[in-house]
Amino acid sequence: MKKLLNVFIIDNDKTSSALFESYLIESGCQMTLKKYPSLNSAIPYIDNNSVNLFILDVEGHENSSLAEMETIEKSFKNCKFIITSHNLKTDFIIKCLRNSKKDFIQKPIPKNSFIAIVKEISEKMTSDQDFSGHGKVISVFSNKGGLGKTTISVNLAWQLAVNNPSSKIAIVDMNTLGDVTTFLDINPPYDLTFIIDKIYNGISALDIASVYENYNLFVFANSPYHEVQYNISAQNVLLLFNSLRKIFKYIIVDISSEINQSTKQIFQIADLILLITEANLPVLNNTKRCLDFFDKINLNQKTQLLLNRYSYDDDCSIHDVETVLCKNILTGLPNDWKTVMNSVNKGLTIGEYNPETDIYASYVELAQLVMKKLCH
Repeated sequence: MKKLLNVFIIDNDKTSSALFESYLIESGCQMTLKKYPSLNSAIPYIDNNSVNLFILDVEGHENSSLAEMETIEKSFKNCKFIITSHNLKTDFIIKCLRNSKKDFIQKPIPKNSFIAIVKEISEKMTSDQDFSGHGKVISVFSNKGGLGKTTISVNLAWQLAVNNPSSKIAIVDMNTLGDVTTFLDINPPYDLTFIIDKIYNGISALDIASVYENYNLFVFANSPYHEVQYNISAQNVLLLFNSLRKIFKYIIVDISSEINQSTKQIFQIADLILLITEANLPVLNNTKRCLDFFDKINLNQKTQLLLNRYSYDDDCSIHDVETVLCKNILTGLPNDWKTVMNSVNKGLTIGEYNPETDIYASYVELAQLVMKKLCH
């Protein structure tokens, strides 16, 4: 069921308060609208079954507003803030962002920007969920670097978002050499270590996730610092994915080629493992060793082989690959280096860059196959 947007305008300036009300109505979002002189006076009317959006003027009372926001975030779920002032100071913005993602509007109020933010919050926080609350985790893995894990993770996640417009899809970068944010040309304010800490303290992952463009695709980025990446324990991995399953229909994980305790935990959590291989002997030997390892830890049943950079005129056919690996190939992705590199350099998915290509058609097919596998 679609949640109601419950809007509180906290602004003692009657002119700007009236403008906010006018712009909210113009946004076309379904909502209830209330006005209060302070955050504290609005607390009795916060509804945990709705999405509560506070449009908060902080001018002249930044410190007290900060304390009140922290109290509300600790006590209630589904609360979002659009903070306004004629003079938004950098140090105050940084303090606000320590607990959760917030939006900021400098007065005088820019109409189009404000309406765009409200619409994004409404679509992001109130969308229908067409699944049971137990999302599916899809791990994209190869035990050798350079086989296209990130390209596949990003484009599969985007296609699943396109195929499931009323559901939320997540992509989680747990690859120590991964670059999901570069591929999507975004710069999330929070990394996984921060997000895990906030989840541990009761804050929803949705409140601090970064959304890609206008899609229902949410990005969870790894830290750029390797020493921080290695500090994500198996216990924290379990905490993270248990939380994400409650929100997202599909969760795609770009995993490092290195097998460690965190990687093993993701394998155990995953509903489907996409093991990437290529049609050349060194890669096939590595893939065979990986399949042997998976067999020892009972993962082969939920593992599907994905043949990347395949060309029909290769000396090694799909049948040859299946014979060497003693396992069927789920599907193959064609070798279209030019399209892939151009899309990456532009910060676009392949479907956005050129939907007329064979490689994009292959990703459409891959998404459909994945959805079919996870229905059983």
